[in-house]
Amino acid sequence: MLDNVNLRTRARAMGTSGTSQGVSGILTPETVQSRTYAWMRGQVSGTYLVTSMASVFARRAIRAARSEAIDRLTDKVLQNPELAKELLRDNNPANRAALARRAKTWLGNEASTLFDVLGDEKDHDDTTKAAMQGAR
Repeated sequence: MLDNVNLRTRARAMGTSGTSQGVSGILTPETVQSRTYAWMRGQVSGTYLVTSMASVFARRAIRAARSEAIDRLTDKVLQNPELAKELLRDNNPANRAALARRAKTWLGNEASTLFDVLGDEKDHDDTTKAAMQGAR
């Protein structure tokens, strides 16, 4: 019934090559052995060996802490509707877009003021320029 059906495409996003998209966070005995042999042959330094193993342990610790924090937050949200309402309001994509536009507008206005102060153009009002630079 499923002859000539390619089921492998279900496990990857559309348009990808199907290759691994990230570094595996699993430090298997084979990985440790391979890295140790590479170090013994002089292909990698001891610093790399230690750093690569430490980074795997660190990623595991961060993943575990993140998972625990999400579980705690989920429990709190399920018990406190006000917290759920606040999180939904703060993480609403429409609100984030509005805040981003507002921040860009403010930064754009402030940047133009800074460039005006730093510029050497003679057409600026000297009193305004002196006030902005803090001169008395």
